[in-house]
Amino acid sequence: MRLVIAAISTHSTPDTRIRGLRPPKPLADAWKAHGALVEQERSPTGGIERAVTVFLAGAECPFTCFVL
Repeated sequence: MRLVIAAISTHSTPDTRIRGLRPPKPLADAWKAHGALVEQERSPTGGIERAVTVFLAGAECPFTCFVL
């Protein structure tokens, strides 16, 4: 069984040192889609419909998960 513990990353959390060692993240254009995906999904009535997922740039998740 894998346990995941999530902690908000602040200057006082243990992951601050690890995050400080990472290279800078590439700049992302918030006005440009970074990908799209078309899938078949079940509709509320039970039929099959096409669904589109568009991947956008946004804020990083404030939680850092440690897998134990």
